[in-house]
Amino acid sequence: MTIQDNIDLQRLITPQVLVAIQDDGPISVQELCDRFDDAPEYIIKRAFWTLVGRGQARLNNDFDAAVVE
Repeated sequence: MTIQDNIDLQRLITPQVLVAIQDDGPISVQELCDRFDDAPEYIIKRAFWTLVGRGQARLNNDFDAAVVE
């Protein structure tokens, strides 16, 4: 997989991860990895932290799952 493939895959996965957090939050990174088992784990983690970094999701009080307010 090339760097561009990784970027493209993250662009596809990130909105899906946001929807999963909105629908089922709080949801952990591991739960997201289990749900999107067709994507590499590091892509899911990158999407998760991208959403948190952008402020589109936030960590819960235990810092182990993301929620959308």
